[in-house]
Amino acid sequence: MTEAVAGILSENSPSVYLYGSAASGDFRLGCSDIDILVLTREPITAAQAEMLLRLRQTLTQGEPGNPYYRLFEGGILSLSAFLSGAPDTVVYWGTSGERIAQKYEFNSFSREELFTNGVLLFGEDVRAQIPRPTYEDLRVEVQKHLASVRAYGGTTGESLFSFGWLLDISRCIYTLRTGRVIAKTAAGEWALANGLCPDPAALQTAVRLRYEPERFQKEPELRTYAASLGDTVRQYADVLQTELETTMEPYEIKRLSLADYPACAARCGGSCSFAETCLGQRRAGTREAWGLYVNGEIVSECHLVYDTPEYDTVPGRRVYLSRMGTRKEYRRKGYGFAIAQFVIGLAKERGYKEIALGVNCDNAAALSLYDKLGFAVYETAEDDYGRFYRMEKKL
Repeated sequence: MTEAVAGILSENSPSVYLYGSAASGDFRLGCSDIDILVLTREPITAAQAEMLLRLRQTLTQGEPGNPYYRLFEGGILSLSAFLSGAPDTVVYWGTSGERIAQKYEFNSFSREELFTNGVLLFGEDVRAQIPRPTYEDLRVEVQKHLASVRAYGGTTGESLFSFGWLLDISRCIYTLRTGRVIAKTAAGEWALANGLCPDPAALQTAVRLRYEPERFQKEPELRTYAASLGDTVRQYADVLQTELETTMEPYEIKRLSLADYPACAARCGGSCSFAETCLGQRRAGTREAWGLYVNGEIVSECHLVYDTPEYDTVPGRRVYLSRMGTRKEYRRKGYGFAIAQFVIGLAKERGYKEIALGVNCDNAAALSLYDKLGFAVYETAEDDYGRFYRMEKKL
């Protein structure tokens, strides 16, 4: 498939990506699609679009016994149209057919998967030009999923795909709690381990179906079971609703002024000796601070330190993430992840290639957060406060 697509678009400099279940190791013939995204440097011509439109059928006719060509889904369009959302020629392959359109919607879950487990199959890697979704983007996507579950999941038929609603809800809850997107099977197993589903037997069946779809499609009693899932889906949707209501409120991230420094508002409640150090570095132009506000109050704080040898920075290349903290009553809701992701993105936009930080070895919560953000330990050190890890992330 990749060779065929690249051949048709040979003059357009295509970048072909595989993402989703096939890229994350969660593909199962019988219940999975093969998700691809093709972005071109040059716009797609009408003639190319017509060839691409029927490519799945053309390849299947050439290899009648190949069950995979018809499973390919995704969009083929120019990189500029993908980034701007401007109308352009788009070839869309879907479950129910294919069409030529003017726009392509690539949701935040898919975009995050493109970054976390996407595989470049052909061409130049252009992901550095694509904005990565923020936590708020993912939260909005969860709200859309919940609306779909409410609208369509409460009445299930005998299709075994009805069990998929339970996996979808599991993945949404996982995303709200971690700021990440994982495979549906893994999400189902995680939800079972955490006792989240009101009907664990139903979710366990959904996971089993993911592992052996062709086997269980032959069991007629499962179709009867599927038709009775409506109440379970509605109850599990209530769990997701509660998660949405108890995770994050609307927030705003703003740069802190000099007047904000003495308070060290997010972490110290107005009393902190380190505030004077922060203030001095801010005046010297080597420290920049950002605050995440909820209802007009700072609830999380994160700094960037530049050109300061004791922070292991390198001018123009390496910055240091500092002063990462969230008020106790707002922790484990995603605010820390949101502001850290914002600051990391800011460093990348400014051309830095690396970002580093230090964290106490026994700070399990912070270590978990930094792991989710993509940091890795490169050294263990010790200072007056005890042993700590030096961590870094490539941008």
